[in-house]
Amino acid sequence: MANMDPVGHSAACRMCGHQVGAGLEVCEHCGTPVSQRQARKPVGTKPRPGSLTPNDVRVRPGLRQVGGKPPSLANRRSLVIAGASLTAVLALLVIAGAIYFQSASVERRLDDAIAKGNLLTPPGDSAYELYHQLKREGAAPGKLAQFGDKLLPVITARPFRLLKDFADPGSKEPTAGEWEEAQKLLTWASEIKPNDGSLPARASYCSGRIAYIGNRKGEALDWWQRADSQDKSWAVLTNGVGLIYNERRDYASARRYLYEAIRRDPTWAVPYNNIGTSFFFERDYAQAESYYRQCADRAPRWGRPHFWLGDIAMHNQDYARAVQEYESGLGLTEAGATNIDLDKVREKLQHARQMTALQQPISGD
Repeated sequence: MANMDPVGHSAACRMCGHQVGAGLEVCEHCGTPVSQRQARKPVGTKPRPGSLTPNDVRVRPGLRQVGGKPPSLANRRSLVIAGASLTAVLALLVIAGAIYFQSASVERRLDDAIAKGNLLTPPGDSAYELYHQLKREGAAPGKLAQFGDKLLPVITARPFRLLKDFADPGSKEPTAGEWEEAQKLLTWASEIKPNDGSLPARASYCSGRIAYIGNRKGEALDWWQRADSQDKSWAVLTNGVGLIYNERRDYASARRYLYEAIRRDPTWAVPYNNIGTSFFFERDYAQAESYYRQCADRAPRWGRPHFWLGDIAMHNQDYARAVQEYESGLGLTEAGATNIDLDKVREKLQHARQMTALQQPISGD
């Protein structure tokens, strides 16, 4: 038979030395296959010098261990824990590397957005969103300060230019969208430089202009009074408050704020015009004319005070003066640059001309 030696006796397993019963093809002790041609030693046969004995190799089914005892349960647990710890360390290194490269990528994109002037657009790749992404991801304060130094002059340039142009008498009113952009940029700037009170004041003023354009005058007043509490030096703020009180016909309160605007900036023409208007509607034409002329002296290229002066001349029946003032105002005013109805001014001019003609003495033959 396959598992017997040439004389039919049982043979010893060539791996563990245990006797393999006749007719078996696999060692019952260690599971080693037994070749039909394998010569097996009968029971009691001493192993050859240098061969392995059952004491040298102890094998259980499914586990082979050469030269010693199988690992203890404690040792196996230690190996498992060590392997798990190594895996955790490797995972942390991978995560840290990913965060580093992600952060480096955001920084490069932010630099690129700043260079291109992509401050609020395009969505998802603007300097505004990338800066705040770095902040959310816990960028070091030094890194944020470095980007803040780059960003501050860039993000304030457009809002400052808008505010300067708007304060220039006779300039065109910016759109609500332009005010919204300026408000967002200035709010961002005040976040980067929180110790500069002029930045949140200007952001609040922009919010007030948005409300004013939307005919939410009460909301505009709240924004401008808040802005005035943030910056006590900017004349534009108190002028805006005075403008709303004029519209509410609270002329005394209006002048209180407008005088403060003049105190803050005596060279700025706009509050002189608004004070003149407060006196005009109180029918104090002499005071009104005085302030309109002071306004015209400070803004010789602004047509608005001349329209008011034309109205005062008409009231005083000085029609020739009215013609002069209306013509001056129309000559200085571009279409679309004011909310004054220029067609109505032209009607007044025509009437003033007619009245002037009637006042001319009729010469004899």
